[in-house]
Amino acid sequence: MQDAMERELANEERLMSERAEVEYREDEEEQERLTRAIEAFERWKFPEAEDVGENAESSGEDVLCPVCATRRVLYNRHVLFCACGDFRIARADENVGLTYLKRRLAETFEAHVSRGCGNAGGLRFSVRDEYGLDACVAKCERCSFLEIVM
Repeated sequence: MQDAMERELANEERLMSERAEVEYREDEEEQERLTRAIEAFERWKFPEAEDVGENAESSGEDVLCPVCATRRVLYNRHVLFCACGDFRIARADENVGLTYLKRRLAETFEAHVSRGCGNAGGLRFSVRDEYGLDACVAKCERCSFLEIVM
């Protein structure tokens, strides 16, 4: 009887230890997902520069191109564009600019993270010309997130 109880206690201790290890790994994975989400969001911010180029809006906004993620988006009259050639949105009838684009990109990242995907770096952006209207679209293959940025 004593041996059976000792085996049962040892088995319970082993199960509790395994459960604790699983919870610890899940906590580490969640922390890593959050860290990646924050890092992905931070990549969209630029350090404060003392001199702002002439192509920026008067507010001095810097926005990383969502398509190529290497160059800054430029603004000229009613056109937002990137030198990569894959990002160009013309809005002659709307009052949009770099500030609006930056806000919409931040809202899109927040909406994606709030769904719990954990793949913040997995958002892919493209510009589509549908029915004569340019639209910047964000898509995540992992969680099927899809949102029109602007």
